[in-house]
Amino acid sequence: MKNTAFYKGISKVWAPGGVEIGSLLDLLADIVGSALFAAGLVCFAENAQFAPGGITGIALIIRHYFPIVPLGLCAMLLNIPLILLTYKTLGGWRYFVKALRSSIVLTLIMDLVFPHLPTYTGEPILAALFGGLLAGIGLSFIYMRGSCVGGSDYIIFAVKKKRPHLSFGAVSMAADLVIILSGWLVFGNIDAVLKGLVMTIAFSFAANKLLYGAGSKKLTVIISEHGKEIAAKISTHFERGSTLIKGMGAYSGSEKDVLLCACDKSQSATVHRLVYTIDSHALIMQATLDEVRGEGFKELEKEA
Repeated sequence: MKNTAFYKGISKVWAPGGVEIGSLLDLLADIVGSALFAAGLVCFAENAQFAPGGITGIALIIRHYFPIVPLGLCAMLLNIPLILLTYKTLGGWRYFVKALRSSIVLTLIMDLVFPHLPTYTGEPILAALFGGLLAGIGLSFIYMRGSCVGGSDYIIFAVKKKRPHLSFGAVSMAADLVIILSGWLVFGNIDAVLKGLVMTIAFSFAANKLLYGAGSKKLTVIISEHGKEIAAKISTHFERGSTLIKGMGAYSGSEKDVLLCACDKSQSATVHRLVYTIDSHALIMQATLDEVRGEGFKELEKEA
């Protein structure tokens, strides 16, 4: 039965007719994301003499002592124990095979394409900065399609699965810190640690902005005596639902309607205007949501 599930997972990922996972969009994200990530590592970070964190940081340290070892292949081999430890937490064979495809695409691009391209030989701090930005943008394309390329990604996504409230950037930084500090011993100077931190911060910034900033929503909390009218107005204008809760003012003791409305960032200003056309004395509070799942937004994730 286990073997059947494994090969069924492979067919969904690789089959040309696969729609759910093995789509052209997934493959395009793998190629573009891997190219950007490889550019950050091979064209910027590798010549700057530092370890940026993650499994690729360990691979760069190994390359420092054994330059003949291909960077992508080295990283892929280091991933095997992490894959075996975390694949059940991350969704079983189905997720594992999808991540394996992304890892193979990255390895091929990193080892066969980018060694033949020119590398940046200027300021090491700029190499760390732009290497981090490119790597963060590249992996974000892969993450947004529900995959990863191994390494500390497996640990990070496993932690996020158990503790979804934690920021991706914060978990990534914690996972990378030990490897970054080891750069001091390997490369023999504190600059290696500083460059590793710069790259990791740039990576986390780029990844968080793309993963959460682009898809973030606004939560508008409206306190008014005309909640039903406001909800109907929002529904008519945006075809967007709201949640109406009965509340009471703690000081006045008067009954109030508390309206919760999740919407796109571009819609939030219009929501304000709609509210004030009905109740100019309404209290409006707004917060940014990293992610919204459910009816009208992203689909809820199904258990594998």
